Amino acid sequence: MQNQRYWRTARGVIISCKTPKTRMKIPFDALCLECSLTELAPFLGGRMQRFWAVDANTVCIEIYAQQKGYLTISWDVEFGRLTVSSTPPKMALPATPFLTDLRKHLDGQRIVSAQQIGFDRLAELKLSNGSLMRVEILGKHSNLIVLDPAGVVLAAAKFLGAKASRRVVLPGQKLGPSQFRGEKPSPENLPPFLRAWVSANGFEAAFVRPFRPVSGPGGAYPLPLPDFQPINAYGPAAEEHFQNASIRRDLDRQKNSLLGQLRRVELAREVALSELHQAADTASRAREFQVKGELILAYQGQIKPGNQVLEAWDMEGHPVQIPVNPDLTPLENAEKLFKKAKRAKSGESTVRQQIERLQEDLHSLTAILDWVENAEDQATLDKAMVHIQQRGWLHRASPPGNAKEDRPYEGKAIRELLGPHGYKLLYGDNREANDYLTLRVAKPNDWWLHVRGGPSTHVVIQTQNQPTKVPHDVLLFAAKIAAKQSPSKHSSWVAVDYTLKKYVRRPKGAEPGMASYTHEKTLHVNPQEA
Repeated sequence: MQNQRYWRTARGVIISCKTPKTRMKIPFDALCLECSLTELAPFLGGRMQRFWAVDANTVCIEIYAQQKGYLTISWDVEFGRLTVSSTPPKMALPATPFLTDLRKHLDGQRIVSAQQIGFDRLAELKLSNGSLMRVEILGKHSNLIVLDPAGVVLAAAKFLGAKASRRVVLPGQKLGPSQFRGEKPSPENLPPFLRAWVSANGFEAAFVRPFRPVSGPGGAYPLPLPDFQPINAYGPAAEEHFQNASIRRDLDRQKNSLLGQLRRVELAREVALSELHQAADTASRAREFQVKGELILAYQGQIKPGNQVLEAWDMEGHPVQIPVNPDLTPLENAEKLFKKAKRAKSGESTVRQQIERLQEDLHSLTAILDWVENAEDQATLDKAMVHIQQRGWLHRASPPGNAKEDRPYEGKAIRELLGPHGYKLLYGDNREANDYLTLRVAKPNDWWLHVRGGPSTHVVIQTQNQPTKVPHDVLLFAAKIAAKQSPSKHSSWVAVDYTLKKYVRRPKGAEPGMASYTHEKTLHVNPQEA
């Protein structure tokens, strides 16, 4: 493996070098600013006539002086710069408030002079009306400020109050001097990537003019670094590099944010699958619970007060031990097992369906995670986002209430299901849960379902404000859930009403869980098929 070392410049820019082949991330330093101002000289006296917002922290100004030139100024923390090019920016945003201010104060003005302040990344551009553009490329302190002839702030990329900075930058107030005024470097405080060049060419060679710019994989620089190719002008090559690097950084930030959200969804799916497999195991034991209940009834005469275990023989003549609750009668112990068997049997098909849906959803999610991780451009990431939004993986949950914040839905017994096409369904296990679900959780354009003319659970289909896009089979699935969670669950034909939640209310003075609704439609389902 190649050795790799890292250095930090005085301005906090990381430069990495690999041996034996040198690879550098070229910063925008004071030499780069001096070179850019030299390339701006042919446009002095030119009129500023067009303005673009290249990105949130970068503007480009078209200057006309017998020919068109493009002055790009960025106050980005990582990619701050001032460059001059003969081509306009390849990307642009809609006008920002700061860009509007620049047009207001600079449109039609001419650049009279441009000078560097000290040996630092500070520059002042004087305009024909006496105003001043101050460019400060200082990492997190970077800024672009427009001053009137008296030094009063007219506009700024970043306004700073007294709490944010010792140097106040506020409209209508005079700008104080910058604390940064770099001195000419010595051989001892040069950044490492220049140190090797100076060792080979001599320290004074770094200050011989004219500049001899070069370009390479790590960017562009005004001095002829080894393994870099000579170029005619520094500005165009540097600007292309910085724009590409900015695009790459923003893409990586989007990817990392998206991957973090998707991995949380992936973890939630894995946890849900684990719980469903446990539920499936319980459901598969329905016959076991039924037999144990029957054995308790068959051997109830052998259960003495205080016994916690019944020792009996099963149908094949094998000895078995059945735990019993000494506080319950044998009949009550048996009934408890019969109910457990009934619940397990009735929920088995739903659990199996949920396992299949979650496994399919997790498989798709894994594929999308690979897609996002390998995305190399914005178009690919945008295509992935379309699929992600269609599957509803980035749906935002409502913020938890103040009580029981560690439990969802404030601890109410609300169940979640993954329906067909990835739609999320919610239903309540009791009156309080139904009431909370309908009045606190459901959104106005969510679908709400209830068995017609009888008691049942409230079922909500979360639609993300797009109810018309919910497929019919999702409504049928939700209707079967409502029917199964009602006294009509053993019927073969149950009418279930559905309407938008905005048409549902609790009648005045009614108990929790009661609801009246309008604008309903009706589905007829067989809950035995759920």
